[in-house]
Amino acid sequence: MTDHAHDHRQDREAVRAGLAGALADATSALEHILLSARLAALGDESALTAWPSAIPERFGSDAAGGLVDAIRAGSLELIPAVRHGAGLELVEALRRAQAFRFLLDADRSAGSLLEPVHGAIEAMLLECSGLPLDDDAAFELSECAELAHARKDWLIPILKDPVGLTTVIAVAEANRSLGPVTVKQVCAVEQLKPELAFDGGRPSPRMIERFSARRGIMVFDDESTAEVRATLEPDWRVSIQFSGEPEQLKRIDKVRLGTQLADPTDEDRDFWRASLAQLGVDTQTLLVNQPIMVLMRNGERFSL
Repeated sequence: MTDHAHDHRQDREAVRAGLAGALADATSALEHILLSARLAALGDESALTAWPSAIPERFGSDAAGGLVDAIRAGSLELIPAVRHGAGLELVEALRRAQAFRFLLDADRSAGSLLEPVHGAIEAMLLECSGLPLDDDAAFELSECAELAHARKDWLIPILKDPVGLTTVIAVAEANRSLGPVTVKQVCAVEQLKPELAFDGGRPSPRMIERFSARRGIMVFDDESTAEVRATLEPDWRVSIQFSGEPEQLKRIDKVRLGTQLADPTDEDRDFWRASLAQLGVDTQTLLVNQPIMVLMRNGERFSL
């Protein structure tokens, strides 16, 4: 094992041990289950698996019954702190929001015993989407050892790589010097009607068909072109495929459906995927109606 890998493992274990100690000292069912979820994000799922029996044993038989209300209230109370916080206050609000995000993903992976509160957590997490971070908050979050070692797919997007306003402004100024950025329309997309959307919790065949009508030609500034087409699959995976010159496609920087980022499947960057499976019905309905945005590394933007 290399020294770097050894140090990484030691740091991770130190974070896990700290959370385990905090779990032992938890004074409420809400703190117990949030700490259990944070441990699960580090790969230790033992406390999360045991919560249905551990919480009544520690906090009384009524504690489990009140847990749903406590989670709902706790997540919704974070909304004003996320909206209006700054500096260390915002850091604490976002770390608390991240604990609820860990709980959301951990519960889904463990059978969704807390599904009645998933919608409340998702509503709070929407407030964190595209949130501007001041420099102090971005620095503190970038130095957080727990976030560095947690599952990346369970992180709130802005916490995967926190960027402060100074950096954002600098990038904006650099882009401004290049002149105005035109968002090019690839094709018009008819809104999907909610009544056509679902079939037993899955996207209906009609929804899949209409979503797959998203296709068109991207015309770049150098007059080269690429074809783009989108697919919604029955398991709520969204695929965006590009066909064109390989070197051109490698210049694709970001692809997203609404606020949901997609990830490239390989270094060719011609096939991108995003999953909506872990989201609630309301969020799924919202996202499948949103445009697919494509950002090139030179600043060109396209809307599909």
